This record gives sequence, structure tokens and C-alpha cells, in this order.
Amino acid sequence: MTAAHCVVFGREPEDPKHYNAFVGTTNRDGPETEIKFSEIIAHAQYGSGTEYDIALMKLDTRVTLNDGIQTICLPTKDSLFEDMTAQVIGWGVSEKGGRESSKVLQTATENVPTNSMCGFIYAILGIPVTRRHVCAGGENNKGICFGDSGGPLVALNETKPIAIGVASFVSRRGCAQPMVPAVYTRVSSYLDWVNEN
Repeated sequence: MTAAHCVVFGREPEDPKHYNAFVGTTNRDGPETEIKFSEIIAHAQYGSGTEYDIALMKLDTRVTLNDGIQTICLPTKDSLFEDMTAQVIGWGVSEKGGRESSKVLQTATENVPTNSMCGFIYAILGIPVTRRHVCAGGENNKGICFGDSGGPLVALNETKPIAIGVASFVSRRGCAQPMVPAVYTRVSSYLDWVNEN
């Protein structure tokens, strides 16, 4: 699962042969298994706006699960996951003004505000945040940045991690701005589509 804007250029998804996945590593220089993709399915209603920013990338081969390679659970349809903390994960730029992606997989624990609070902040910035979004962050120097798009926002419960969001966009002011959370595609809003595909 990723953001549609990561794999759609124009009207159609890119050829899956242009992408590969590395599993079993948290370091770009470390040992990993490279896997190709067989298909990319972007939401048919994805366009130039901020909604429907979700896509699925099907692996060409099966992955063997082990301690370093695990699955993630999907949320239930009625899950809100608001007013709590969640973990963001990504390879993006780790310094303000930086241009290089991180060599080590980065994680951060973020606050997840209510959608009404996030919607209010983004309304001031002229960007709509809807029920199909979930927000996280708003702390200075902490949060997703360029290169983190399509990465997961994960709720940690007692048994398994749950994918609650897919990194979609940050404000025009830039990454990790105080009081301005990043916006994610809310996975629970697209469960029917995910299950159909």
C-alpha cells in the first residue's frame, strides 16, 4: 500500500517494472531481499486533489515472514484512531533543508489530533482535510518530510500493528512545522476498495 501520487504520473499508474521493494532491512547499505512488483492499482478517483491518494502494489513473488519481515493489520471500517499517538516510518529527508534520503529507516511517535482540529488548521491554509484523511504530527522538527510519501502511519496495539494512514502531504510551509500536522490518507475509508483489489 502506498500513496497514488508516488506511482501515478499523468492518468495511469507507472509500469510496475520501474519499482522494486527491499524487505528485511532497516539500512539502505544492509543486507536485503529485492522483490519486483507485478501490478500497480491506483484508486480510479485519484486526480489532482488530496483525496483518493492511495494505491496498491502487488509483489511479483511471495515473501517469507520472519522476525524482520512481518505483515501489518488493516483497521476496521469504523476505526477513527484520533486523539492518540501513532508511529510514522519512512526513508525521507531527515534534516530541514536536506536533499538526501536517510540511509537508515526512520521512525517517530506522533500525536494524532482529531480531524476537526486538523481540518481547522488546514482550512486556514486553504487546503481541505476531509473524513478520508487522518493527521499526525505538529511538533517542531519531528514528522514526515520529502521522500516519506506513501509510508505508513501505524497504530500500535497489544497484539499487532495497524495501518491507519498512508503519508500524503505536508503543508506548504514545509516539513515538521509546529502546530501543523502532516496529512495521511485514512486507510479505514478505503477498506472496500483495498479488499476488492
